[in-house]
Amino acid sequence: MAYWRIDPLFYLKPEHDTRAKVELKLWPDALVHWDMLRDIERRLTSNEFRSARMPYDPTSDRGRDRTKPRERKALPTRVVENPHGTPFTFKRKGPAAEPAVDPRAALPAVVFEAVSGGRPAGT
Repeated sequence: MAYWRIDPLFYLKPEHDTRAKVELKLWPDALVHWDMLRDIERRLTSNEFRSARMPYDPTSDRGRDRTKPRERKALPTRVVENPHGTPFTFKRKGPAAEPAVDPRAALPAVVFEAVSGGRPAGT
């Protein structure tokens, strides 16, 4: 659960995909998060966790699928009237289009497995 709450998809973006970029461009805690994510991934893939007592499904975390990027909504267009009475439209620039990243290809497969409780698979 901690892994998905840190938001590993954020760190898949090209501007945050290496430790050096995170250290250079983001806030100090982001580097701690980066390191924690990599450590959890390493420990999951080598089956180092002794138990999996807390059930957790990353595709249904309080109604949110954390395995998919969040949809960004376009900003609304603002219309104002100028002193001459004709409307003027301000078009706001929406969020920049981000390159599509397939989380299932970029992250270890084990992080997508739902934890049902008890011992982890393979133990």
